[in-house]
Amino acid sequence: MRDTIKDLRQAIASGESIHQETTLAGSAKSFQNLIDRAHAQGYEVTMLYVSLDSADKAVDRVASRVTKGGHGVDESDIRRRYESSLRNLEELSDSVDSLKIFDNSTAGYETIYERIDNQILVNMSEEYGLNIKSPQQEIDVETQRSLSFLQPMMQKSGMAQTGQSQNEAPRRSPEPPERGIEL
Repeated sequence: MRDTIKDLRQAIASGESIHQETTLAGSAKSFQNLIDRAHAQGYEVTMLYVSLDSADKAVDRVASRVTKGGHGVDESDIRRRYESSLRNLEELSDSVDSLKIFDNSTAGYETIYERIDNQILVNMSEEYGLNIKSPQQEIDVETQRSLSFLQPMMQKSGMAQTGQSQNEAPRRSPEPPERGIEL
């Protein structure tokens, strides 16, 4: 965990793009601070999260790895990290710019959640018992309520449904960042 945080801090300070593999089982606050620091420096933060459907399966995978000559991990550590990682995923989910969650419980990967920027493309998170936060969903509902309420007034004043004056030049999307971080 310390090396992960150190590597990410150095990358942010030097302005380089980086990807970092982590169990995400450490302190959510440390990860949140890094995400906030990266955003403040103009980074786009993407999280790719690969999970299993149970801690039991994680224990079995480590045992299988050991039989093939890989390193072992205490079962209690595996279970603790599994739960901590899922809690941190839920806590940090609305802090990253893009999030993709894969289930690797079977032979292939299944995408169970995908959000790019504020657009949710796949959402089976509830079926997997995950409480993935997406602030844009809440904002969209509120924005829709506001727009439906304001639409008659906007039409009378010559404003388009987007809230943009008809005489105003079209708004451009912000330029994509030149660098990013993947967790």
